[in-house]
Amino acid sequence: MNHPPFMTIEASGFTDISYPVALSWILSDGSYKSIFIKPEDNWQEWDAGLESMLGKSRRDLLDTGESALEVIQELDLDIEQGIVYVEDVPMMEIWLGNLFDAVGRDIPFEIRSLFDVIPVLDRDSFDEERRFLVESNNMSMNSSEDQILILQRIWADFGSSE
Repeated sequence: MNHPPFMTIEASGFTDISYPVALSWILSDGSYKSIFIKPEDNWQEWDAGLESMLGKSRRDLLDTGESALEVIQELDLDIEQGIVYVEDVPMMEIWLGNLFDAVGRDIPFEIRSLFDVIPVLDRDSFDEERRFLVESNNMSMNSSEDQILILQRIWADFGSSE
């Protein structure tokens, strides 16, 4: 079965200068990748509240995260369909735009709403199903990796028969 290329992100904030700090995506075979991202020198916005949600400090990301170039190289290899499906298209465009801007590139794929591939769920039903999965599996609403696993499960339950 060919899985839609869902993508989730954790970011430094919710403004136009926010940048991704963690990125997760599903590959066509159903496996997934999850990467922490090293902030670029000019990425200065940081919400201290992120540290408790991420379990990592900005210093940790600087020390152990992958560079924007390394992340983009992974995406170039993995995003085969030229499309990714996300929950919040406008914010994802900002965060991925800032990631690709760091290496002087445009985003090479289209960003679409996950509801395009799971049309049987409206926003309220999606939120209810996600909340159920988070609570019943001891997951986090703030973890990019947990969120990609949730999207994978929701796809299996509601979208894969489309």
